[in-house]
Amino acid sequence: MNTWAIADVLRASGARVVISNPMRTRAIAEARVKTDKVDALTLAQLLAADFVPEVWAPDEEIRRLRREVAARAALVRQRTQARNRIHAVLDRCLEDAPVADLFGAAGRTWLAALALPEAERAQLEATLRVHEAIEAEIELADRRLAEIALADERVDRLMSLPGVGATIALSLIALIGGVARFRRPAKLVGLSRPRPEGPPVRRAPSLDGEHQPRRPCPRPEPPGRSGARRVGAPGPLRAFSRRVERRRGTQVALVAVARKLAVLTWYVLTTGERYRFERATLVRDKRNRFARTLGQSTPRRRPAKGQPSLAVRREFELAVLAEAEAAYKADVAKRTQKDAAAANGVQL
Repeated sequence: MNTWAIADVLRASGARVVISNPMRTRAIAEARVKTDKVDALTLAQLLAADFVPEVWAPDEEIRRLRREVAARAALVRQRTQARNRIHAVLDRCLEDAPVADLFGAAGRTWLAALALPEAERAQLEATLRVHEAIEAEIELADRRLAEIALADERVDRLMSLPGVGATIALSLIALIGGVARFRRPAKLVGLSRPRPEGPPVRRAPSLDGEHQPRRPCPRPEPPGRSGARRVGAPGPLRAFSRRVERRRGTQVALVAVARKLAVLTWYVLTTGERYRFERATLVRDKRNRFARTLGQSTPRRRPAKGQPSLAVRREFELAVLAEAEAAYKADVAKRTQKDAAAANGVQL
């Protein structure tokens, strides 16, 4: 809550501030006598012996970005709750919406003309007013985040990863802070590993001492499932997800792909390179979507004479990804055959 504000006040007086993770300071957690004076003395003794596990302190820019991302996430949760209340009203009245988007123009027209009991109509209109207010606040939050995203080249590189948009890229930057503090990808995976579905549970602070979400990475669409789910674009990640899903199930495949994305995030931020199998046209659409949030015009220019159209470029990118997926499958099959031969005692 107020750890960083207190640390700033102490630093302003010229003191050296060391922030410790309380869950890793066992001498205080397991003490029988628990008072502020005893804990302060124990901390001073541990610090003198260099036994205090110091955590990384984010700067003001990272803290501001975290607040912006967290505020938008809270607004999205409130919007979801409002929409669920509207669906509950329709369920109680045995009404089924004939439109795909209940909160679009056609859906709002249908809701306005729907015959409902007086009490249900009053609750529906009240929830719709709350929904409109939340939508307006989300638009303002998107504008603030769009200004930050378009000015940060790291966001553009992260959007080259599949399933990563500008909002998720900003969430990753806010959570990671300085990527140099992670010596290898496994350290970043430990900070951002996905959390199982279900109600939120209280847990120990993360590596930087804050209660950050354990799921900053995008949740990839599990390919190969029933027709109710969209099959993702071709590529090595889709082949990897399908291979793990056949062996271990869908949930394990989701976590495995999320871990792959966390490793790719570390390499993209560390090396300054883009994802090798990025879709340039899709990244352009992501960038233009945030630019339109700020009211910037993104005209669709016609390709020059002799240049391929946008549709042709998209088909070419998908063909390249399909070729990369086929190469990945062939490499996995070759390694599997070699491992099976070695297990049977065949000399290679």
